[in-house]
Amino acid sequence: ANDILSQMAIPVLREDRVVAVITLESKRLNAFTENHLNFVQNLASRAAVAIDNARLYTESERERIKLSHILSNIADIVIVVGLDERIVLMNQSAIAALQMYSDVDHAGQHFAEAVTFSPLIDLYRRARDGQESMTDELTLPNERVFHTKVNFHAGLGWILVMQDVT
Repeated sequence: ANDILSQMAIPVLREDRVVAVITLESKRLNAFTENHLNFVQNLASRAAVAIDNARLYTESERERIKLSHILSNIADIVIVVGLDERIVLMNQSAIAALQMYSDVDHAGQHFAEAVTFSPLIDLYRRARDGQESMTDELTLPNERVFHTKVNFHAGLGWILVMQDVT
């Protein structure tokens, strides 16, 4: 690399910390102009955003997995239905109690199409249509009685929690 006559190094900053450096080298003397500098600075700021987004995605995925482990180990039935009426999350207790296929990822499925237990669908629709929380006792086909709550959470959707009170 003895034939390098020009070099430009631009830091990639995230929260005033250098997380990477973009380095350009040339065999020509004074090879880099102000336009080159501006272009690479713009590239560095976009790279910082991309690095930040990757970090945030990794953190949110880690939190999602943690939540999934917690929900899979509680006896209560937990279902989250998004504002688009699609299932965001459904724990194993829900899948077992509602006699759904356990080898299918129900996330993304339309709630009223994926769940066949009509009293639960009716309670959800009453809460949704009235834009209010609802509570009822529902008896599943296996004769188990569940205290069922449907609550709305802005920006998330509807959270359905069923506790066995048999």
